[in-house]
Amino acid sequence: MNLHLEENEKVLISSGSILWISDKGRKLEDFVLTDKGLYCCYKEKAGLFAKPEEMIYRFEITDIVTDEMASHIEQVKIKEQRCLQIEFLHGMEHFSFQRAPKKKLDEFLACFRSLLGVPDLTTLQKERSRERLSDLAGDVLDSVGTLIDAGSKVLYEKIERMTEPEKKIEDRYYLVIGGSKTGPLSLSEMMRLAESGQIDRRTPAWTRGMAEWRPLEEIGGLRKIAESIPPEYKQK
Repeated sequence: MNLHLEENEKVLISSGSILWISDKGRKLEDFVLTDKGLYCCYKEKAGLFAKPEEMIYRFEITDIVTDEMASHIEQVKIKEQRCLQIEFLHGMEHFSFQRAPKKKLDEFLACFRSLLGVPDLTTLQKERSRERLSDLAGDVLDSVGTLIDAGSKVLYEKIERMTEPEKKIEDRYYLVIGGSKTGPLSLSEMMRLAESGQIDRRTPAWTRGMAEWRPLEEIGGLRKIAESIPPEYKQK
């Protein structure tokens, strides 16, 4: 068929045996993509005995919808048939290749991408999915790193507590001074009482773990205090 191309208009790719699905499955004799338009060539019956008339419908390349640096041209399935889907300003158009459909679809998609200078919608969606997966993986790694850092800190603190020297808890004592119970008292407090003469070696003392009151000098933990107190002087 004579396409009546414009001056300097170049044919990029063409194919026969095409069904124009969105036009009631019309059979196309030729399906031609140029750098300016998409041509659908078919024959229309004029009458019972009349010779079929050659018809050509042209879509303008500039009418193809593009969005966010992607052309709305992709491969879809309609009733189990691989179809080329193109979104124009007026609406969606679908074409089915009857011979080597996969090969022809790939060839036409590649030509459209090259002509428009943008990826097809399916390619862009795949790239976005990869970007989202990459971002998600980065977030997961950051979260895992944070958990590891927190776990390491807890473990370090636990080990530090286990390995640090055990602090000895100073025993505190009760004393009977002047008939009254006094306490609890630390060793330093009892040492001051001994130095001031308020207690002596026989002063009753008690601390936890003891069954009964005993003289200060008989308690192992108080021996240094008892030894600092001069013994009772007995005049001969």
